[in-house]
Amino acid sequence: MYRTLYPLFKPIVSSKATGVMNVIHYSNIPGRIYFSSGAVISVKTNERKGTEAAEEIFSWISFFAQFKEKKLKMAATSKHVELTKKVMAHLARIEGQILQIKKNIKGCEAVFGFNHSMFNGGDGYTQEEKDIVSHIDGIKSVLEIWINSALSELDVLLIISHFVDRGLAYLLRAHEPLSVDEKRRFFKILTETLSEITGPVAEIIVDEVCAAMGKAREDFCKSDLGPLFNYICTGLEKEEQEALNAKSIIEQAFQ
Repeated sequence: MYRTLYPLFKPIVSSKATGVMNVIHYSNIPGRIYFSSGAVISVKTNERKGTEAAEEIFSWISFFAQFKEKKLKMAATSKHVELTKKVMAHLARIEGQILQIKKNIKGCEAVFGFNHSMFNGGDGYTQEEKDIVSHIDGIKSVLEIWINSALSELDVLLIISHFVDRGLAYLLRAHEPLSVDEKRRFFKILTETLSEITGPVAEIIVDEVCAAMGKAREDFCKSDLGPLFNYICTGLEKEEQEALNAKSIIEQAFQ
């Protein structure tokens, strides 16, 4: 599931496309990246915009995203083009780091234990590394560790991956799975409920969102459900969003 925005940006930049990329992190933080003629012209989250939003979103590596072509009022300038080149170079550099993370950390629901006897009080380790050690308790997932730390997601996962390589951290469980029957029931109820709101396109909407998440229905686990609902809502009108009761659907599927 871990990836960068680089392979998603590349066709947009090369084709000089104009539109909006909706990005949703697995912690359910939504972001929007605006492109004009293949250049990034604006980046926003619900709480940040500009450089602060860009620094946050470009450090995400557990997310899903979908680009839609759309006319924008703002046009790209030469400054935007140069900044986009720097962004692409930055995202490309992360690609190599992700290979190491994917080898050691099996998804954002992974839970690790820690061998404190080998840590020796943290001598020779940075304050950031010591902070992450304080969160590796055999209970928190790597996603929860990131949420509770002051570091970027990329930095948190690189530190944990480094601990795994040194034999300090060890995997306790990879994710909280759903049974085959739970998945089948969930998607049946979701599609039926969505059909009452959007009509016959409900099945297409669900398939498109699964494709944007890069997951087949049989691969879904519990941490995928929040982002799934959030992403479905990005394509609905306000009244339709209010009608899509995620809590009710989940309760029916997993009662």
